[in-house]
Amino acid sequence: MKFTTTATLTFSTILATSLASPGPLPETILLDNGDTSISVTIDGAASERRFASANTASLFARDSVNCKGSKLCNTLGSSCDNAKRKIYGGNTYSTETGASASGVCSGYCGIFVSGNNCKASGKELANAFDKIRGHGCKKCGKYKRDDGCELKIDRVTGCNQ
Repeated sequence: MKFTTTATLTFSTILATSLASPGPLPETILLDNGDTSISVTIDGAASERRFASANTASLFARDSVNCKGSKLCNTLGSSCDNAKRKIYGGNTYSTETGASASGVCSGYCGIFVSGNNCKASGKELANAFDKIRGHGCKKCGKYKRDDGCELKIDRVTGCNQ
């Protein structure tokens, strides 16, 4: 009887702890889809933020590239190449308050600047895309600048609204 009570209490404690700690919420940003600025959701944002604090080596990296992103990056097809064609070299993409767009999107692919009060010219965004691809990233990836801002290719939803 004592074993059954202990096992039941332990299971209840584990269940309550897991239910009381919901995962992070998805991140929503403004991207230009070629027609207008629209609000999209980054599919990889929740899982990425959860593990961000575990990687302290990235705190000391300068201008680094990795292939991280949504678990669904393999479904992007050619939409990232289409999104790159929507980048205007003279535009400034920004996460600052009041900015019209932090990047561009096509289909389920977004190419955008990320971080607090970060901005990048269209030329910088296109160059970061090329650096990420040149690093061997076939779908998603990010280029981290030495100022802490990131230029990302990731899966988004809501682009074709």
